[in-house]
Amino acid sequence: MSIWRFRIWVLSAGLVALSAVAQGRAMGSQIQIVVSVFNRAGVDQASILEAEKVAAKIYRQPGITIDWQNCRTQTRPELEPCKQTAERGELVLNVERQLRAMTADAYGVAFIGDDGWGAFCDIFYDRILELHHDGHASEATILGTVMAHELGHLLLGPDAHSAIGIMRPQLHFRDFLTPEFATGFSRSQVEKIRERWAQVTSTRRAKAMITTGAD
Repeated sequence: MSIWRFRIWVLSAGLVALSAVAQGRAMGSQIQIVVSVFNRAGVDQASILEAEKVAAKIYRQPGITIDWQNCRTQTRPELEPCKQTAERGELVLNVERQLRAMTADAYGVAFIGDDGWGAFCDIFYDRILELHHDGHASEATILGTVMAHELGHLLLGPDAHSAIGIMRPQLHFRDFLTPEFATGFSRSQVEKIRERWAQVTSTRRAKAMITTGAD
């Protein structure tokens, strides 16, 4: 299993992002993904909801909508329970306190299997809070941008990093002050997401046909 870690360097320079708004619209219908969010770090739920809006805005550019399922945890017992396993095409995002095994500059991690597919990613809330307290944008903006990056790893598979846009391995503090500055997918990334999603759709249809036949 490959583990993709997202690091953020606080630098004074930035890169221009490539928007994929027109690309997503030109390539076909909207894709909808389901993301189950487990807030295990006890983050204020209002911040989680705002972060989801930030991430959703990034994904609307390439024509992807996200169905957020905010799930019950020990720190959020008032929420609805969700299954903690995921089929291909269903993603699970955990907001955690940072694992000691991770390096200090890791803000999130996505877990990709040997087959190039993954369904789980973790976001390290402690590191996001540090950046927020340093004055670099709102908590929700930072959290949502990191969410979008880690989900990008799950949607794109191996070798998802790029020199520009949301999938850069390092983001600069300006990217959080003005999210549109650096958040976007390249045309090739949009195409890859759609190709992989077509595989998911095909697999689902095949399973549905088998189930119907069995009945």
